[in-house]
Amino acid sequence: DSYKQLVEFGSTIGVMPMPENHGGHSTDPDTLVSIMKAIDPRIRAIVDWGNFRVENQAQRIEATRKLLPHVGLVSAKVDRFDAEYRPGYDVAELVRLVEGSGYRGRYSIEITNPPADIVRGAHVARDIIAAAAQAGRDKVTFFASPSLRGFGGWAEQLLAESTGKRGKGLIPI
Repeated sequence: DSYKQLVEFGSTIGVMPMPENHGGHSTDPDTLVSIMKAIDPRIRAIVDWGNFRVENQAQRIEATRKLLPHVGLVSAKVDRFDAEYRPGYDVAELVRLVEGSGYRGRYSIEITNPPADIVRGAHVARDIIAAAAQAGRDKVTFFASPSLRGFGGWAEQLLAESTGKRGKGLIPI
């Protein structure tokens, strides 16, 4: 009932709340979809790849697939890295799946357990951005924590200069 009230109020100010698969009952995509449908069919979910309680890539893909008709935002959360600093799951495969469904919304890149080597961790973010670019995305926005105050502007400049050749590239916004 409280979520219905939230949706009703949100509609009066042009906002639609989006539940995230973030623990408890919401980590099960079937349960999350049934709740959203029961409250209001216009509700969209934040699909956080790092929050699924799965054991392998096939299960992560299946969970994502179930939420695809209801996705409003994708969070490409990485919280586990292997010895080579690769994410604990195949991000590019998930981007292709989501883009193939017709989704054209935003992606959030979140690294929750920073690796010991932050440069190699930044390469993970680069690879996620590259996967999105290969799927046809052309805009990037950086939000950095206060401790990295100068990073956003520097990264935007570097990105625009490095990829903006011959009328192609990524546009920092």
